[in-house]
Amino acid sequence: MGTDVVYNKFSGKMLPGTKVFRKFKVGACYVLYNEEDYIISSLDSIYERADKIYILLGVPFDGLDSTPDSTEELVRNYFDYDKKIKIFKTDAQDESKCKNFLLNECRKDKMEYCWVVDGDEVYNEKFLNLFFRTIDPDTTEAVMDYCREYWRSLHHSPGISTSFILFKVLPDLSIRIRCPSRNVNCLNCPKSLILYNHYGLARKPEKIREKYTITKNRERKDHKFKLDKWMNEKFLAWEKDKTTKDLFPFRSGIWHNTKPIPIEETPDLLRNHKYYGMDCIK
Repeated sequence: MGTDVVYNKFSGKMLPGTKVFRKFKVGACYVLYNEEDYIISSLDSIYERADKIYILLGVPFDGLDSTPDSTEELVRNYFDYDKKIKIFKTDAQDESKCKNFLLNECRKDKMEYCWVVDGDEVYNEKFLNLFFRTIDPDTTEAVMDYCREYWRSLHHSPGISTSFILFKVLPDLSIRIRCPSRNVNCLNCPKSLILYNHYGLARKPEKIREKYTITKNRERKDHKFKLDKWMNEKFLAWEKDKTTKDLFPFRSGIWHNTKPIPIEETPDLLRNHKYYGMDCIK
């Protein structure tokens, strides 16, 4: 059975003495390459809510050249006080193959759900308590939820996105990037439940260029995308003109312009982050 979750049904806060039993086991699964900016904050945000944490240290997808950063050192030195973390390495260049490797590790350990987490995602502890209360293992096979995107800092957002985050570990299930390979009974969380913050675009410009060179080729195959044009006209232009619109790199009309996020809304886990307080990461 799963971990005891201390929960207050009205506030969502962790309070001593108020226990709700989570009736399933969940394995959090990371495929990581060059995620040093946020991986520690991400792990901190999910550590108490996962029964196991699987980390696959990978290589750039599509075999493109890049220099590894400190991600491996950070995760190997992470304080795993409950001995939850299992670390693997791969030279596979296919993202779906990597995700399904970790799904199979969940099967081996008899996890009931595979929780797909990226290294630049920081979860909201309060909403996680509410979220796990909504899962019915008898009917829920996958979960899609909302996240808040961040742009060039911890204090500006171009909007929200949706993605699959949780998959029941069924015998015939496989994952394509972050989607189920077949039709499943999917729970769509309400828009008011923004479960996590995504800091994929809250990085230095050179990191963004690398990100869209080595990990986003799958999007570029489906949508025409001129990296230099987008970098110059959108990403870099925003620093001088915060009214810059149509920011999403692969399709128009997804994100318009950014809105400031009050500094007090920064997750507690990021209050000591090197980017905290910076209006624009350069």
